[in-house]
Amino acid sequence: YYVDAKTLNAGLVGLYSGLKDHFPVSTGTPVFYFFTGTDELCYRAANTNIRSIVDRHSYTTTEESVAKLWGLYYQSIGRANALIEAAPGITDISAGERNKVLGEAHFVRAWIYFQLVHFFGDLPMIDKETKEFDYKVDRSPLKDIYALIVSDLVFASGDDILPTTIRDGHATHWGAKTLLGK
Repeated sequence: YYVDAKTLNAGLVGLYSGLKDHFPVSTGTPVFYFFTGTDELCYRAANTNIRSIVDRHSYTTTEESVAKLWGLYYQSIGRANALIEAAPGITDISAGERNKVLGEAHFVRAWIYFQLVHFFGDLPMIDKETKEFDYKVDRSPLKDIYALIVSDLVFASGDDILPTTIRDGHATHWGAKTLLGK
């Protein structure tokens, strides 16, 4: 699909567009998944719904909203991986514009893995484009996932990769630095 600057930028829009699906307004909202059970948010009701199950970290793979969250996040990782692999081969784009696309894709992938490790711990690390998700991929240790996150963010926060000013919701140099600080 990625054959020129136009399709590469369309892929970047698709990457960001897919992120909106990570935050539906319902009890399956990842925002509550990633904060419930921490010092930022707790749910004290009886163990009768997904909020209380997440708060007590007693969810299982049979919980539909957890499986949906997993799938949406790995779909976005796949989109980021495709951009990261395709961008170097695009010739009708300036080096600065290519670096910006690469920086944004690396940032988004790092942000997603950062969210996932806090919820799941060890998890499959997929850092290459795949045509189909292999459900038999072993979980990688946290240290390996964090190494990928740091590597992505070091690249994204490098000089002349991402802009230092806010631009319509796109990743910035300072966003990458902030996540790297976490």
